[in-house]
Amino acid sequence: MDSKLIEDRMLKEMQKQEYLEAKHMDEERKHQEREAEVRRMQEAEAERIAAEQNQKQRQELIEKKRSSIPLEPEASTADVSEIVFRFASGRRIVRRFPKTCSIQV
Repeated sequence: MDSKLIEDRMLKEMQKQEYLEAKHMDEERKHQEREAEVRRMQEAEAERIAAEQNQKQRQELIEKKRSSIPLEPEASTADVSEIVFRFASGRRIVRRFPKTCSIQV
């Protein structure tokens, strides 16, 4: 009987140890998952901020280029060149420039 009792206690102790190890592994896995989620959120935030900065820089460049274009003269004004821009969508934009303006791309 004593050997049966000892075996039962040893089995219970082994099961308890295995349970604690499994519990520790689960906690470690959950901790790693939380850390990974935090990293993903930080990366997403960094990407969002970079995209916003890129968009802001792009808008600033567009505004800078727009401000460098001279005012459009009246069609009746002498020495006016007219340029037509045709886009792949079929859209057309007609723009007049003074003949004294140089062309830059």
